[in-house]
Amino acid sequence: MKFHALCAVVVPAMLLSACSVAPLNFSPANVAPSTKRLDAALLSTNVTVASKEEAVGKMNTAGAEADVSSLWKSTLDDSLVRMALFRDDSTRKVSLIVKILELDSRGLGYGARTTARYELVDRNSGATVFKTDVTTDGKASDYSGANRARKSASRSVQANIEEFLRQIAVADLPAR
Repeated sequence: MKFHALCAVVVPAMLLSACSVAPLNFSPANVAPSTKRLDAALLSTNVTVASKEEAVGKMNTAGAEADVSSLWKSTLDDSLVRMALFRDDSTRKVSLIVKILELDSRGLGYGARTTARYELVDRNSGATVFKTDVTTDGKASDYSGANRARKSASRSVQANIEEFLRQIAVADLPAR
């Protein structure tokens, strides 16, 4: 009897310990150097999570807003460096400001939707020289609900960053 009780506790614990949670990964798979250069030097990137008043959907960050913002920022910085889209020697200095407006896990984690606003701001005039809102979806079908939710969120954010990179690569900044 004691053996059966022990097995009822130990076997599920062993099975669950083998399930690791997938890491968040916002990095796009392939970022190629851009054939076009923008006449602006990117000096800084800022990523924040929208307040409840600014949000356009649910924010399923589970108290990890700082981690999500930090990972998003480092991913963007890395992608923009690899694209070589901005001219470091330009006299026009800009900052990229990103506001995460929605990070919503849907349907038991099988899907996620991400909305973010990207703004390039001229640091001398304060004028917005490029602005876009990007909404994307990501899906995953893992057996484990935690992995499924994290992977669908990661894929949604990856798609969001990729779409921003596509848009900024063909953008024409207004004359000064």
